[in-house]
Amino acid sequence: MADPLLLLPDFLLIFVGWGLCRYTSLDRPLWQATERLVYFLLFPVLLFNSIVKSPLHAGEAASLATAGLGTITVGIVLALAIGRLPGVD
Repeated sequence: MADPLLLLPDFLLIFVGWGLCRYTSLDRPLWQATERLVYFLLFPVLLFNSIVKSPLHAGEAASLATAGLGTITVGIVLALAIGRLPGVD
């Protein structure tokens, strides 16, 4: 029961924003400027702050790096293989 309650503040914030947009006299240019501010400034800062505060150990970083390099390698191999198929330009 505690897990759904973790999402409650997010949904309440969305509901309050919807209510403010729908039932107040604030015009659309204000909301567009607010959306740009959140998307281009506030969210990247929040994401960076969250990444910096999360602990990451060398063993975990090595396994993540290996998985990333493996994914990139498989993607490159598949792209080259698809290019060699007959009928594919």
